[in-house]
Amino acid sequence: MSIDLHIRIEIVLMMARLESPSSVRRHFHRENMSDIPSEKTIKAIYDKFIETGSVHDRERSGRPSLMTTEKLDEIEEVLSDKAMVSVRRVSQEVNLSKSTVHLAMRNVLGYKPYKMHLTQQLDDEDKDVRVVMAEALLPILDHENNDGLIFFSDEATFHISGMVHKHNCRIWARDNPHVTMEVSMNSPKVTVWCAMSSKMIIGAYFFDESTVDEHN
Repeated sequence: MSIDLHIRIEIVLMMARLESPSSVRRHFHRENMSDIPSEKTIKAIYDKFIETGSVHDRERSGRPSLMTTEKLDEIEEVLSDKAMVSVRRVSQEVNLSKSTVHLAMRNVLGYKPYKMHLTQQLDDEDKDVRVVMAEALLPILDHENNDGLIFFSDEATFHISGMVHKHNCRIWARDNPHVTMEVSMNSPKVTVWCAMSSKMIIGAYFFDESTVDEHN
């Protein structure tokens, strides 16, 4: 609520005399004042006067929200230089509020946030290992007494090396760039593994050190 200057002055004068925000509010009630400030507001105005000697509002901090053609050009320039950038970073570079920049990017400039797709980086020897694994599993699958012997496993890997997390990464573009990034298996990480069959569940197990083959 915006409080007129003469009301602020009266609050300071009445606080100096009554020394209580509740007493000042009762005074305003007796004067039949409309939109009486709360006790918290009365105290804040008086405390600011004691601190600064003024009843005027302090200059507001933060970035302006006014959007101009020049600011739109600045936003466009930032996004053309680095599409993988957060709205907060763009707002800092063009000196506008985050909400204003976000609306401009989506509704005016037509940019959309796209997720990066991560694929497992495979070396030539990895492909050979997959073939060997498939050849070992096929006879087991064909065996007539395989009930409960087939396990399906999965794992989740949590990298500690600063590798990009696709859920926290957005690429701003007008059209989907279909960006794909290969990730290495040998970066420092913690892995969680679990397996299950029709009979039982194994795990979950956490691996944060070298495994039996001395690879992380």
